[in-house]
Amino acid sequence: MSDLIEAMVLHMHHLVHEEQRPFSYLDFMKFAVYGQEFKMTHGSFRNKVSKLMKEGLVEVSCRSNIAFYTLRNVKFDKVSRFAVTRNHTGVPIILGASLSQSAVSSHPLYRIIKDLPLDRSSVHDIRLRFVSPQIYAIISSFISNETLVYDYTINSKSKDIILPVWKIRDLLIKATVHRTDTISIVIGCSLTPITLNINGIIRLTNALSIVEERLS
Repeated sequence: MSDLIEAMVLHMHHLVHEEQRPFSYLDFMKFAVYGQEFKMTHGSFRNKVSKLMKEGLVEVSCRSNIAFYTLRNVKFDKVSRFAVTRNHTGVPIILGASLSQSAVSSHPLYRIIKDLPLDRSSVHDIRLRFVSPQIYAIISSFISNETLVYDYTINSKSKDIILPVWKIRDLLIKATVHRTDTISIVIGCSLTPITLNINGIIRLTNALSIVEERLS
């Protein structure tokens, strides 16, 4: 077994057993094991995970437009799978426009929205938060080098970095990067609320996919 694959397996054990969540390629774009840093591309991750699956060490946990994996015979329930969004290096579990209705209806985000009170036909002004390690330092370095491609403002007191409001799928989306490496996403849609059905959830998750790409 190569050093990289050995490091991957150790990192997988940490994510599954210590953080108690499945993993995706986003966890392996840049990671460290015993102080040694590793980097890999999506294609390299896919090839090596395929090899580990054939060897019976890894299996699929769930799929959206991003596949999530777990160690063999380690299962995660709905809550655990969705919890990956709160402590991830990116924005996980985002749906793509080409997903089938069955794929959407089995998605954790759909299940959570589906369980909202039935007397509400839509939701608006949605607020999301997730953690992305080192994101504040990375964006600050872009600002220092004057290479950040988006306009921004900096809160004079908190030093939060506030990115411009993006209009995506008729949704007004505002992203704020906090010094704690937490990113806040505010989705303003009072005039065009998210309907609580398949089309509404696809609209929301497609918009979040675009936000993920811009943050990346």
